[in-house]
Amino acid sequence: MTAHFPTLTAAHRIAEEAREGLRMVAEGEGRTMDGWLRYGAALLQGRKLFPKGADALFSQWIADCNLQFEVCANDRAAAVWAATDLERFSCVRVANPKVRTVRGLHAKWKEAQAEAAKPKPRVYETPTEKDIRKAKAMRARADHPTTPEGDRAACRAKLDAYEERFGPGIGTPSYAKPKAQSSGAAGGFTEPPTDKKELSRVVTKLALKRAAKDTKTFDMIEFAIRTTYGNLPGSLEKILRNLEAA
Repeated sequence: MTAHFPTLTAAHRIAEEAREGLRMVAEGEGRTMDGWLRYGAALLQGRKLFPKGADALFSQWIADCNLQFEVCANDRAAAVWAATDLERFSCVRVANPKVRTVRGLHAKWKEAQAEAAKPKPRVYETPTEKDIRKAKAMRARADHPTTPEGDRAACRAKLDAYEERFGPGIGTPSYAKPKAQSSGAAGGFTEPPTDKKELSRVVTKLALKRAAKDTKTFDMIEFAIRTTYGNLPGSLEKILRNLEAA
């Protein structure tokens, strides 16, 4: 198999772009995140210069450009992660306004992914007292020695359906009634919408409701507005005028 090497001009240009990103990082916090994004984007472009599966050649290119010595592996991986999906990166950044490093944001995202991958506990409906009485009656009939086999099987089938809804053991002395799920106060959370726009509207309404009495929520909203509109000349001023006129 013939080794594939990128053109010198393309490789040199991309390597210089990566170094420029690192120079921005070195300039300080004001340009750090943009620098990491630029560095990560350059590495992504560099990887495209090589065929699929040619990881060794890509690693050799990084070594030849001395890019692996200028930044630690964790920061490099975080920069590539950030540049791979800017929308995802922005969401993680908004959700963690106190995290100031790309490595820290990457770690937060990995923590969230690990948490999401954990098996969720089964959530059962909360039965009424009538449901519990009916389950007890069905158990008593199913267990009674004189109950016809057909009736016994019917009771068992109904009990199976009850346990699927309300949890194992309903109708027995050891049965523990499931706690009712709330909309996020103490007992649980509602299932979030899958549509991004609708989810954004729900998050915005809840955040605005809580911002007045919760400084963390207020800071999160402020950070989202600043990072979205702060670099657009006149945008924040226009928003302020519109809000004051409303």
